[in-house]
Amino acid sequence: MKNKKHTGIGIILLLLLSSWFQSSQMSIAFAGKDNSCSHEIPLDQAAAILGVAAGDLNHRSYEQPVSPENQKNKTYKFPPCIYRYRSKSDFLKSINYTVYDYNSSQKARSVFNTMRSNFETVAKVEAVSGLGDQAFWVNDDRFHRLVTIRGTVMIDVVSPKTPEVQKRIARFLLDR
Repeated sequence: MKNKKHTGIGIILLLLLSSWFQSSQMSIAFAGKDNSCSHEIPLDQAAAILGVAAGDLNHRSYEQPVSPENQKNKTYKFPPCIYRYRSKSDFLKSINYTVYDYNSSQKARSVFNTMRSNFETVAKVEAVSGLGDQAFWVNDDRFHRLVTIRGTVMIDVVSPKTPEVQKRIARFLLDR
């Protein structure tokens, strides 16, 4: 029994060290690039979108982990960032989106087209005009999300679920 306990502690330590190493490597891979997670919506505007007071919002943004292959290939100008805003008083009121900034518009368009094709196999996908270079909305009972691309930047808005609000968020981010 004692050996199993030590093995479990060893595995936990190994996982913690591995996690630290990966985050260190990610920081090194993007050293000198201080623009990551720079697509935030100001709290007062996020609050207005959700119909709550700015003081009622929790906000968090963080870099999405990047695979070693994407680091090696320098796929991104900056690591993808996930942004979350949530009302403290009504957890159903939230904004969630991810911004990807690729090193080339060809790579961004390829990923955008793959994402659209993948969603088309499982959900209803509608083209959205007048938003970025190209955009689509996934609309069915399981998925409600808007994905748009302009140049090297791709934005994936997951919530709120209404298309008009998703368009408003994407338009704000593209116009920055």
